[in-house]
Amino acid sequence: MNALVLSAIFGVVMMFSGVVFKRNAPIKTTGIIAMILLLIVNCMEMKNIKLFKFDVSAFMVFDGYALFFNSIAIFATLIYLILTSNEIEKVGRNLADYFALIFFIIAGITLTTSFKSLLILF
Repeated sequence: MNALVLSAIFGVVMMFSGVVFKRNAPIKTTGIIAMILLLIVNCMEMKNIKLFKFDVSAFMVFDGYALFFNSIAIFATLIYLILTSNEIEKVGRNLADYFALIFFIIAGITLTTSFKSLLILF
């Protein structure tokens, strides 16, 4: 649950970072640090340390498998952001929107891996 809530919060933060920062370098650094924090928080939840406690047991399960696949997705996205952020920075001025979309995609991946039934998700 921590990865879901924080990835949505980080997505909103990244949307507004384009207004606050005029250059792309702080946006890139903020996005990579937020992704590292997201990975740390997901690993903390694997050790049963939770920041947010919501009762979603009726439709979502955050068991070891879901948290493991979330960790794989977050780690792969972190590596992707580290490797490609310099090239994305050269393309245009909308780097904050790009990072916001990445965080919202991670929220969607977290939802998909944690639902009890994919029929309910759709």
